[in-house]
Amino acid sequence: MLDLSMFETFPILETERLILREIQATDAPAIYKLFSNPEVTRYHGTSTFQDPEQADDFVHFVQARYQQKGGIRWAIELKATGELLGTLGLNSIVQQRTVIGYDLSEAHWGKGYMPEAVQAMLDYAFQIGLYRVQALVIPGNHGSVRVLEKLGFQQEGLLRAWYHWEGRYWDMLSFSLLRTDRQKGAEG
Repeated sequence: MLDLSMFETFPILETERLILREIQATDAPAIYKLFSNPEVTRYHGTSTFQDPEQADDFVHFVQARYQQKGGIRWAIELKATGELLGTLGLNSIVQQRTVIGYDLSEAHWGKGYMPEAVQAMLDYAFQIGLYRVQALVIPGNHGSVRVLEKLGFQQEGLLRAWYHWEGRYWDMLSFSLLRTDRQKGAEG
């Protein structure tokens, strides 16, 4: 059974180097910096931010989705400095499944932060009763594919013309991780 207590008190998750916490209005400048970098948004499925108000809108959107019990998104904060490195979330929660998403500041690519953050989120997701976690990746996003494969996700296939963005249809690679996959990994 799915435990929806996450919508009563926002869950704060910690790893060795990171704190995953609620996104606040005060994060808007860092979020603007993150999403105004075209390298970060290249495979994001949304347009690169051109105006700081877009960051305010993003904060309001993720807060509203959380309040409506539709999903949860964390700020990824570096413990050592308090710097916001990116965001990640359970973007939709339906029955016992979710679709995840994540993004990371280009200055912090290749340092292992994203697998560390996603691992903590997955631990939480399975702890609250989710059974299936899905990730959709635009082909060519090799960094995201590496993160998912490192964490045990299996590629299920290609969803042709799955997403319409910036005037064209984009294919998406579909990956999933099941709670039973994690249990097999722990046993093996």
